[in-house]
Amino acid sequence: MDLVWLTLLFPLLGFAVNALLGGRLPRRAPGIVASLAMLAAFAVAIYVTADLLALPHEQQGRDVILYNWVPVAGLTVPLGLWVDPLSALMLLIVTGVGFLIFVYATGYMADDEGQRRFFANMSIFVLAMLVLVLADNFMLLLVGWGGVGFASYALIAHYFWRPEAAGAAVKAFVVNTLGDVGMMLGMFLMFREFGTLQYFGRGTAPGVFDQVAGTGVGTLAAITLLLLVGAVAKSGQFPLHVWLPDAMAGPTPVSALIHAATMVTAGVYLLARAWPLYEAAPFTLGVIIWLGAITMVGAALLGVAQSNIKRVLAYSTISQLGYMFLAAGVGAYGAAVFHLMTHAFFKALLFLAAGVAIHALHGEEELPRMGGLRRVVPSAWLAFGVGGLAIAGIPPFSGFFSKDEIIWSAFFSARGNALLGLLALLTGGLTAFYVFRAFFLAFYGAARYNLHAAEGAAPGHGHEPAQEHDDQPGDHAIHAPSFEMKLPLAVLGVLAVVGGWALIPGLTTLFEEYLEPVFAFPFAYASPVGHAGGASYWTVAVVAALTGLAGIGLAYVLYVARPALATGLATRFAGAHRLLDRRYYIDAFYDLAFVRSFRALARALSDGFDRLLDDLVDGVAAIFREASEALREVQTGYVRNYALMILGGTVLIFAFVVFRGLVQ
Repeated sequence: MDLVWLTLLFPLLGFAVNALLGGRLPRRAPGIVASLAMLAAFAVAIYVTADLLALPHEQQGRDVILYNWVPVAGLTVPLGLWVDPLSALMLLIVTGVGFLIFVYATGYMADDEGQRRFFANMSIFVLAMLVLVLADNFMLLLVGWGGVGFASYALIAHYFWRPEAAGAAVKAFVVNTLGDVGMMLGMFLMFREFGTLQYFGRGTAPGVFDQVAGTGVGTLAAITLLLLVGAVAKSGQFPLHVWLPDAMAGPTPVSALIHAATMVTAGVYLLARAWPLYEAAPFTLGVIIWLGAITMVGAALLGVAQSNIKRVLAYSTISQLGYMFLAAGVGAYGAAVFHLMTHAFFKALLFLAAGVAIHALHGEEELPRMGGLRRVVPSAWLAFGVGGLAIAGIPPFSGFFSKDEIIWSAFFSARGNALLGLLALLTGGLTAFYVFRAFFLAFYGAARYNLHAAEGAAPGHGHEPAQEHDDQPGDHAIHAPSFEMKLPLAVLGVLAVVGGWALIPGLTTLFEEYLEPVFAFPFAYASPVGHAGGASYWTVAVVAALTGLAGIGLAYVLYVARPALATGLATRFAGAHRLLDRRYYIDAFYDLAFVRSFRALARALSDGFDRLLDDLVDGVAAIFREASEALREVQTGYVRNYALMILGGTVLIFAFVVFRGLVQ
């Protein structure tokens, strides 16, 4: 475990090589360098995890101190890496899924002019995420937290010449910075209360989590709510979710990396890591429960009305993160982490499959301009279908097991109730419907795309060289996916199927046992194994699976069997459709309340300052002009006048000296 620091070094090396030497390397070398660095980090992650699991169960937590980072009076913060089953799992997810996305990106971005910049930013993004999950204290966590936000800004704005990409990057940065402020205030209050920012104590010095029991409920509520602001912003929860759909303006590999394996899961990781604080703050837990529930249902409804395939997946990410927040709120932290893991598999698969379809159509992302891709890019069709079945919670795919853990916990855990359980079930059906709506619109029916129009609409998009296909009329320029793009689909497809088998109530408890050293209270794992709720779990699981199948069936009827019916329903419920299409007008409200109002204020202040500055400059000029006019009068050109002035000045100076001597 002492080698865990190498997982940080390899992405840093990948960044350094591409940033400093990338311009001298062959065209596709930046992607290869970054991918090899990620592979090396993943190999170290496997070694570290194996080393951790070799320890006795109760000793699976190791603090690896690299050096004393902040040695000041009253505050000592080491650069330390905390390795336990939770951080090791995140380490494997970030480096493993990240490596697959890097490999995919080498093919997807093969023709992009900015590969060196792209892969340098991807590497620094992963580095920041690894710092976040490995930190042994809140200050170092905040460094990774802010680093992820900055790197995401650079990646979302990769196509910076497009106004929508530049605007989306700024929006993401501003919203995440708002969350960062909450995090910092929470840390200040935490340090004032506990005198440390370390998670766990060393020797006789207690850590934050060691002192929770003796802290007032009000203080803990304030600390946890401030930390929650950061988690809500980073994980795209209501009402700070608005940046995440717009982040789709970045390249598809960026969308996959942000949504599946890294950035947006940081908020869930924070809730799981700081569970001792949250368990001692019941008010904050109530806030988390209802934030998660509202986000879960609200984002699922928005996914129904989206026409952009990546935005559909973006709202599904927000909704699934709502599931995870709900699980954490009811105390099922293990279930939240379990779904985080399976979500990384099937959401990365969905994004990369969508990327293959987009790549094939020269950057076209609109579902109404797709169709018929099942025969054109069968690899994307199969991968999207597998990912869709997993996120819909259909057995035996991974999402069935992880999502049902959350739904069961929403019904039967100590803080759960029937309403939360029903909302979770409803969201499962909505998820199946809107994901398969996108699936059927993209891959079934008649071809509705215009390749030349799409190519002109997406300048700078990374493509593979065009290949001819004669089996589809009008598809003379379809871009076939390369091997680098197909291989990650295959690996993630397998993981999307079997990833949930690590926890099957009544059969396997591997995941529950794995996280046991991290969580130590009832319902921490959300598994009914060993509880009286075993039968109720399978009842919930069957109902949830049937709800998912119903959602898929409805999507098939509306978008394959009877597409005219979908059009009629959209017309009949035009008001509701408009509300969803406009995203509940939340973006419009923010634009009016903050963007336009602040711009107007800035413009008014700017105009006022400009006028003040003009008046000031004009006033100074007038003073000098008047002074010059007065001085011009004494410039007569006569020598006798100048001599008289010199004599007068000499007399005055002499008189001043004599008078000063007499006074002294």
